[in-house]
Amino acid sequence: MEWHLVWAAFSGMETMLFTFLSLLLIEQCLRYEPRFRIGGFLLKGLTGGLLTLTRPEGVILFAITFLLHLAFVNKLRAEKVASAILLCIGFAIPFLPYIALNLTTTGLAFPSSFYAKQKEYRAMAEGLPFASRIFRVIKPTLVGAQALLLPGFFYGMYKKFKRIPLLPLSWFASLTLLYAWRLPVDYQHGRYVMPLIPIFILYGVWGTLSIFQLDSPHFVKRVISRTALLSIIVLLFAFVIIGARAYATDVCIIESEMVAVGSWLRENTPSDALIATHDIGAIGYHSERTILDMAGLITPDVIPFIRDEEKLLAFIEERGADYLVTFPSWYPRIVEESCIEPIWRTNSQWTRIAGGENMVIYRVRCNQPES
Repeated sequence: MEWHLVWAAFSGMETMLFTFLSLLLIEQCLRYEPRFRIGGFLLKGLTGGLLTLTRPEGVILFAITFLLHLAFVNKLRAEKVASAILLCIGFAIPFLPYIALNLTTTGLAFPSSFYAKQKEYRAMAEGLPFASRIFRVIKPTLVGAQALLLPGFFYGMYKKFKRIPLLPLSWFASLTLLYAWRLPVDYQHGRYVMPLIPIFILYGVWGTLSIFQLDSPHFVKRVISRTALLSIIVLLFAFVIIGARAYATDVCIIESEMVAVGSWLRENTPSDALIATHDIGAIGYHSERTILDMAGLITPDVIPFIRDEEKLLAFIEERGADYLVTFPSWYPRIVEESCIEPIWRTNSQWTRIAGGENMVIYRVRCNQPES
């Protein structure tokens, strides 16, 4: 199995690591340090570098922490300059080899998925008002019991300069605006913006507790606080059940679609077959075949024309793909070509129950001479 295929499979499961490292960097920067510590600043930079390796947008949080450090940390000028240099050195330790590896393997500074995703969803970004894009991005963070913290979240933002540090909210706002601008999607339960949920809860809990402390009769405070607590507990358990069912459905769909396709390809195609597909993770792993990635994650050559079906078909022909695997509605013009012959369909009931369509394997005859 080629290393870049393994990396592409991992790149879809980095959400928890990205969330952990972003919270760790925020905690490191908010921690009070009475004395100048070389190791402390190197560690902050190193965390920022690892965060950027996990997802390129992590560089934004590092930049925010760097600028806030220069603006608000009360140190002697020499110490401030030295600390800034140490932050940059710590950041560069993992970041520079990462850039060098990317440039060596793909010729791009960042992983090809960084460019492919933006290119693929640019039409969506250009076709929606910016306010709608923000709502689309932020909506997944409100799914669950934390939705009841929304009034407290806004109240927490209102009082942020008095009690809550600026860094977490700056990160929340920056990541929200970035995705609304470049990648306004909410699929896969909003996995791109899941790292915002802890920040939302931080402000929401603090703001909600602050609301309960406002001047009002004791009886009113007690009723409101107990009602809110009970509602959160009920919603929390309800969404645990809902989330478990959603997870089970997702697993069933992946097993009966992508895994099934990969297993069929492994058992029914030559070992040297070239498979063109948009979904490379499970298919690439289970098929044990060479993959031509139409989403551009491991085949960056397709990024310039990633949504142009005519050029994609020509690319498939040029590379000599033997099979095409896709959901028919993803490439309606390609699958209607006479040289694209359907030979197997998953027939998964889970996908149809969820309102989707089944994945199809096509034999590509466009690059073969007619008999």
